[in-house]
Amino acid sequence: MTKIAVVLPTYNEKENIQKIIPQILSQNKNISIIAVDDNSPDGTGKILDQIGKKYNGRVKTLHRNKRGVGSAVRDGLKEALRLKADYVVQMDADFSHHPKYLPSLIKGINNGVDITIGSRYAKGGDITSRSTLRNFISRVANFYNRSLLGVWEVKDSAGGFKCSKRTVLKAINLDTFLSDGYSVGIEQLYRIHKKGFKTKEVPIIFNDRNAGNSKMNLREILKYMLTVLRIRLKGFK
Repeated sequence: MTKIAVVLPTYNEKENIQKIIPQILSQNKNISIIAVDDNSPDGTGKILDQIGKKYNGRVKTLHRNKRGVGSAVRDGLKEALRLKADYVVQMDADFSHHPKYLPSLIKGINNGVDITIGSRYAKGGDITSRSTLRNFISRVANFYNRSLLGVWEVKDSAGGFKCSKRTVLKAINLDTFLSDGYSVGIEQLYRIHKKGFKTKEVPIIFNDRNAGNSKMNLREILKYMLTVLRIRLKGFK
């Protein structure tokens, strides 16, 4: 049996998690969820604990007293490795990454790819219900990543919807990552690129969040750009 873990970072997502978790679990009987909650003031963590009891061990929550999507993703990935998951998915909890694409991501791994990427910019992909400014920022970030780090083979380098083999995550040394924010996705891709793993993009329709507020702001954008520059200057083998 192939064990599939879905890492789901959460912060103030009480309006989304009760809807998205059943949809994630329904995609494949071998899926379990590792939610990583950063002490959400809206009670998301408590709701996750209640959901965990309902699904008999298929939903586990890591409760943290710190904040940062990058470190949350890393902690979730490391927990997935500890639990000996064969494939590990990372996605957002706000329905911008829809659970209906999980079978396509998993199928790509089954067909001999090391990591599949849910791509807005691959043929067949698109973005809906998002402001012109947010779309512009996303495209600038994507060009910045690809040109600075040389990951030209990935059309959507700024996305956070991925499925990786266990061997990939073990090879990229999660303990030495520079990113504790949104740049964790591109740092992961860069390290994978440097290791020579095989990637495949799966087209998705990206929808802006259903509920709650975005955590992206000017401070996070500047932090992202500086961290990507640090990754380039550091270089990894």
